[in-house]
This record gives sequence, structure tokens and C-alpha cells, in this order.
Amino acid sequence: MYSNQVEIWLYRSVNKHFDQLNDSGIYIQFEGAPDKREEHNSWVEVRIDGPSAKVLGPDYYHITLDVDCLLQVNTEDNIYDLPELIGQVRELFTCITVLDDSETDVGALVTEQDDIEVDSFGKIPGTQHARTSVRATFGMYYTVT
Repeated sequence: MYSNQVEIWLYRSVNKHFDQLNDSGIYIQFEGAPDKREEHNSWVEVRIDGPSAKVLGPDYYHITLDVDCLLQVNTEDNIYDLPELIGQVRELFTCITVLDDSETDVGALVTEQDDIEVDSFGKIPGTQHARTSVRATFGMYYTVT
């Protein structure tokens, strides 16, 4: 079986990949990190479910995990901020390079299905905030070396 260190590599790599949104001024909240969303009108929370591993052969695995992003924007100034943010997040649902502790490339997580699911929750009653989720299943093949 692969070590639990691989799971740490996966989580760290996904978080690093989605942290790119910070460059565009979007606050990123990673599940399990100190929560500072109350300080921001717009944010993205990144949540990872899994990983799950299927043994395909001796020391050879198909690893999958789900990435679910919850998005919130303040629609008071621009009703198109939410679709714009959805587009920015969807662009990141492509290929995630998985790096080990020494920053060596050990594989790539790619989306497992053609569709990236987007579900709108609409406006939060009594506020100018709207929420949507974007999610997909990622997978990679991994050989223990």
C-alpha cells in the first residue's frame, strides 16, 4: 500500500493549485485552516473528499479524490461577479501537478469525467451574497517506488 505521505502530497498539491486564485484578489479558505471568511465579501472555500485508492497491481494504484469549491460573492455592485468567479474556478479544474516533499513531480490529477458540476444556491436571504458550488472528481495512477 502507498504511504499516508502520498495523501499529504495530494492535499498540499490541490491547495497550492487553487491558491492561484489569491493572485486575482479572491480570498481562498482551505478546509481545516483558520476561517477568515467573515472578513471578506467574496471568497472560495476549497474542500477535498478522499482520496480513495483502487489496487490495480503490485504497488500500482488508481487514486481518486473529489474537489468541491464553495463560492460566495457580493452581488450588490455587479451581478456578473458570480459567473466571472465560476469561470475562474472552472479553469482550475483541469490538471493538478502532484509534488512530493522535495517538490518532485510524482504525477498529475486530472478530471475523471467530462462534466464539471456547477450548482447555484442563489442569493442568501436578507443579504447581497450569492453562493454556488463547483466540483469534480480527479484521478491519477500512482506506482510506489
